[in-house]
Amino acid sequence: MNYLIFDLEWNNTFGREVNINEIIEIGAVLLDHKLKEIGRFSTFVRPRIARKLNSRTKNLTHITNLDIQNGIPFPQAIRELSGFIGTEETTALTWGDTDLRVLIENLKCFLGSENIPFLKNYLDLQKYYHTVTNRSLSQQASLAHAAESLKIDPEKYALHRALDDSLLSADCFRVIFDRDLVEHMALVCDQTFYNRFLFKPYIINDLSSPAIDRSRLTCSCDRCGGKAQRVGPWKFFNGAFHAPYFCRTCNRKLNFSIRFKQYYDYVEIRERTVDGKPQNSSVKSTD
Repeated sequence: MNYLIFDLEWNNTFGREVNINEIIEIGAVLLDHKLKEIGRFSTFVRPRIARKLNSRTKNLTHITNLDIQNGIPFPQAIRELSGFIGTEETTALTWGDTDLRVLIENLKCFLGSENIPFLKNYLDLQKYYHTVTNRSLSQQASLAHAAESLKIDPEKYALHRALDDSLLSADCFRVIFDRDLVEHMALVCDQTFYNRFLFKPYIINDLSSPAIDRSRLTCSCDRCGGKAQRVGPWKFFNGAFHAPYFCRTCNRKLNFSIRFKQYYDYVEIRERTVDGKPQNSSVKSTD
């Protein structure tokens, strides 16, 4: 098993018909099964939509307009990267999944495909780092911060340049490498992977949706724990269903709200019970 660690730089582009994070640089480092470097890949990509870089991109990456003008077209860059990887079984890694999403965005825009041709197995290196170091994903570590925590000096590389970020990611990967955990966390990039990866979570706003577990549309008093009685209609606003309830045991009014958020293969449910009168809302009843 080889490991491809790659990174992208892009320019936020606003065209007449499309807004896209247009890729302007691709960098990658290829490691063998012993994590020995066996190749490097680096190229500028000549953009098709925006011929010039915005100021933020130039300041962050120090890439110039001349650099991208001398780059190669995006389809050629993908072909060359695929050739660079070769035919050996390979797991691709990126720091976080944003690069993967940007790559798919560009493939869809310029090649009419959402499938990455060289992606057979994938590991989110940022998530892997958080797992190994037992850190919460609620505050995602930047690559530079992770390197420092692993006693790696990030200053030896030019941050926000594709090849250098790939090399720094490879250094981090070597320090925290656990073959069994990598195999456990790596994902096979079949159609299910793409369906899950590209699925956009959404708030369910229709009370009749079959995705809603109607048994959850009950309110327990936050004081006595007893079952409260609904005394008004359900209303949907602020991303949740709301209804007034009354606890006979405590002789008090309650506001109960519950939110259903649909993910690819599950529904996240969040509920809240507070004291007081029902909130005013112009939204019509869902009953």
